[in-house]
Amino acid sequence: HAKMVIHSLNIPLKLGYKHHLDEKIYLTPYVGLNLRGNLSGTVNVREEYYGEEVEIDIFDDKEMGDAAFKRIQMGWQIGIGLNLGKIYAGVSYGGDFNEIVEDSQFKTTSITLGINF
Repeated sequence: HAKMVIHSLNIPLKLGYKHHLDEKIYLTPYVGLNLRGNLSGTVNVREEYYGEEVEIDIFDDKEMGDAAFKRIQMGWQIGIGLNLGKIYAGVSYGGDFNEIVEDSQFKTTSITLGINF
């Protein structure tokens, strides 16, 4: 089996509408774009001949060749948030416009719980 770790910086740009149901209760549906910069990433695999585990940089063209991952990705998202006074709950779904690596795109479903200050 292999273990992959990717560290990214995600910058979302959302357009939403706050629909008040009550003075302290409101829904916020939104759509948006996001820019993700993949900062680092590794995969641990067992070397074929010696049986030892090896860590490979998935963004390194020398180590990965044509299978190297892309550093920059653009994507989209849709979602809705519910504010109940100081409590926030939301759900969103999104995907990438471009592939991170050939024949692979991220699709993400997120559930968020939080406290409004």
